[in-house]
Formats: sequence, C-alpha cells, structure tokens
Amino acid sequence: MHRDTRRPAGMILAVCVSRRRGSAKHAVRAARCRRDHGIIGDAHAGGGPRQVSVLDVADIGLMRKVGVRPAPGAFGENIVVKGVPVGALRVGDLLGIVGGPLLQVTQVGKTCHNTGCAIRRRAGFCIMPSRCLLYTS
Repeated sequence: MHRDTRRPAGMILAVCVSRRRGSAKHAVRAARCRRDHGIIGDAHAGGGPRQVSVLDVADIGLMRKVGVRPAPGAFGENIVVKGVPVGALRVGDLLGIVGGPLLQVTQVGKTCHNTGCAIRRRAGFCIMPSRCLLYTS
C-alpha cells in the first residue's frame, strides 16, 4: 500500500531546468509543469517515468558540511524543497507540494552521469544515488 501525501506540505525553494541532458540545471524564477510531461522547457520532460527530480534542501546541507557549496541545480535536480518528508517517501507514493504539482514517486535515487563529477571528486561521495526522488507529473 502506498501513502498518499497529496495534502500539500513544505515549500519549494528553487525550480531548476536545463536544455541538455547530463548538464547542471539552472534556477528559474518560475516554471510550469504539464501532466504526463514534466517541467516545460526541461531536457528531461516528456514521456517516461523520470520527468521531474526532487531534492530536499537538508540533503544539500550534507554536502555543505563537507565543504561543497552547490548552487541550485548542481545535482541535476528540478525542484529543491524544504519541510517535505522526502526521505520517508517510497516508489508509488503521491506528493503534493505547496505551489507545486501533484507528483508520484517512480524511483529513489539516480545514477550520476559522470563518476568523476566535481562534487564527487571534492566530497568523495554524492547524494544523488540515494537522496533524489524521481517523479511523474
């Protein structure tokens, strides 16, 4: 049984997009999310189960503790949130974020595209394989 967390919670701190897959995303002032598509204008939008990636600001804080100061989008995340139970969500759970779309978790973690990425080289680890959640919209 999957939990339904559609009741909006937390807040969105940043929305990030990129035009090319495999590149860092950059923060934008506003964006629109289309059902079964993802964030309009983002390279990962379209069909498939990995349309939107969400990362908790607390997980980014782990990287700051080891001296890495990532800008929003540095991990390839689309949405940075605060006050959302990201670590407790599992595949199939539904998530509603205040001011954001209703999302369904399709995957926990994603593989870094580049094992020699600057973040991994500097910190010795990366949060993406275990902390990022991927969704369909």
